[in-house]
Amino acid sequence: MNGSPSHSMPSIEEISEDFVERLRQGENPSIQEYQTQFPQLAEEIAEIFPALEMLEQVDPNPTPTLALDESIPIELGEYYIIRQIGRGGMGIVFEAQHATMRRRVALKVLPKSTARKPHQLERFQREARAAGQLHHT
Repeated sequence: MNGSPSHSMPSIEEISEDFVERLRQGENPSIQEYQTQFPQLAEEIAEIFPALEMLEQVDPNPTPTLALDESIPIELGEYYIIRQIGRGGMGIVFEAQHATMRRRVALKVLPKSTARKPHQLERFQREARAAGQLHHT
């Protein structure tokens, strides 16, 4: 995707894969670079890529330490919360472990006020779909 000519426009999933692959190779691609290259997807890129950057910073084998902040639940559904790894306008991202599968994940939680707004909920779901399409290793 880096400068290669293309006759059809890549999907947000393909662009996201390229962005994540570059991060994994030690590069530091800028979100603005992708917005400039794909202006028709600039809004989606601005919404999704910061979360992808955050997910790539999660250590797959961290030392288990539970959050000391008592306002953070230790369990959330089928997930055990390990620690908070980020906070933004859309919510809080936690490092968590699925109780049954024992798999580490980044778990994004929306505040109730945001979840009640259809536009914000749609944005969150779009981010989740894009992140779910990626091949995590």
